[in-house]
Amino acid sequence: MARILCIDDNPLYGDLLHLTLARDGFEVFDASNTPDALTILRDQSVDLILDNVYRLARADYDLLIEKKSDQTLRDIPLAVVVTGMGSLEQMLDIIAVKGLEPRQTLHGAITAPFTPRELVSMVTRLIA
Repeated sequence: MARILCIDDNPLYGDLLHLTLARDGFEVFDASNTPDALTILRDQSVDLILDNVYRLARADYDLLIEKKSDQTLRDIPLAVVVTGMGSLEQMLDIIAVKGLEPRQTLHGAITAPFTPRELVSMVTRLIA
């Protein structure tokens, strides 16, 4: 069973992501912020990090920098769920500005609105 870390500061979106993925057999860990996510990542082995980007916050950048600098986190795929004022293009710009390679940093993205099946398909593809 694949293990997914969902990071979302909005409990409603977080619950929807969790329920959608759990229903399809994934083990889901939930974090409401980057410090909580990093704690989980240090304590648990996960196959994918799924970060909900509602608006691009400093915490999203902090996660990217930490992931790049930590050998144990570097190889965990990262996907973003864009549900609000942020955009995938903005996220890619930030990745580039931070000196990170977009294709090595961001492994998948899905932009709302999307169906549960589209989310599960992306996750399944990324952990295969």
